[in-house]
Amino acid sequence: LDAPLILDLSRLAPAALVRLMRGHGSHDKLLQDGADVLRHAFKQGLLTPASIIDLEIVPTILDAVNSCMDGRESLGSLMATLSTLTAHRDMRRVVLQSNVMSRLVTVLSQAVDPLRAKSSLWAQVLLHGCQILGVAMRQSAEDRVLRDRRGHTASD
Repeated sequence: LDAPLILDLSRLAPAALVRLMRGHGSHDKLLQDGADVLRHAFKQGLLTPASIIDLEIVPTILDAVNSCMDGRESLGSLMATLSTLTAHRDMRRVVLQSNVMSRLVTVLSQAVDPLRAKSSLWAQVLLHGCQILGVAMRQSAEDRVLRDRRGHTASD
């Protein structure tokens, strides 16, 4: 897969697309288009939270993010897909229970590097990373409120 990608990835079954992304993680265009197709399918309801879990899409995307930290164009699409999944109520815990936060720290530290800060790619990465971080903080606050309520109920 060193040649330019001309395949319409939207025609592939999600399982085949994920396998292709795992097997050819160094192909930037494949990762970029693959992440875009998966995000679009999820937004359209063609991929359910259960299928995202079964196909191990979150770990696949996280692995791809890790391999794209050198600033490849696919990083923006991968982060946009993670952000979309994290924003969805039914996917939030799945994403946040993965190692997304440790990867996010690395990604955000790269994105705020003064040498990269003016790049539109890194601006997009920073935006999506902050969106994920915001969701994680809201989820943590909601969890804390629920724990506090249970604690007060149990002691009453």
